[in-house]
Amino acid sequence: MMAEVYSILVSYNPNISELNQAVDRLLLQTKRVIVCNNSDFSVEFNHQRVKVFNFYENLGIAKAQNIGMKWAFENGAEFILQIDQDSIPDSRLVKNLLACHETLTKLGYKIGLVGSQDYDKDTNELSVAKVKKGGLLKGLHILKLTKF
Repeated sequence: MMAEVYSILVSYNPNISELNQAVDRLLLQTKRVIVCNNSDFSVEFNHQRVKVFNFYENLGIAKAQNIGMKWAFENGAEFILQIDQDSIPDSRLVKNLLACHETLTKLGYKIGLVGSQDYDKDTNELSVAKVKKGGLLKGLHILKLTKF
């Protein structure tokens, strides 16, 4: 059985074309897409797997994500994918994150979060973290992906 993965996409004054592209890509990979719109105008999607919260004010990304996650978990989500309006998710993103979670779980790790490496959409270069905290799990090279 496939995991119940819901996407939480937070938007603020989005480029509507980019927002539509992100939602379309997420619908190919996740069961539901929850758009948490912090803009002072509404966005609408005519798709039964898309839930939209139009806040008509900027609640901030954290509060918008929390509202979306609350709804998602109350409606069957097992996993949440957090994304913003101008991200372009790779077609293998959810599949690879789930595979990573499964591998680490089988190795005995208690996993709370699995993340991906991002690329700058304009330069197609690997984004470099400005702050590094924590450490890598030594000896693990779960998935090595190439940029799309």
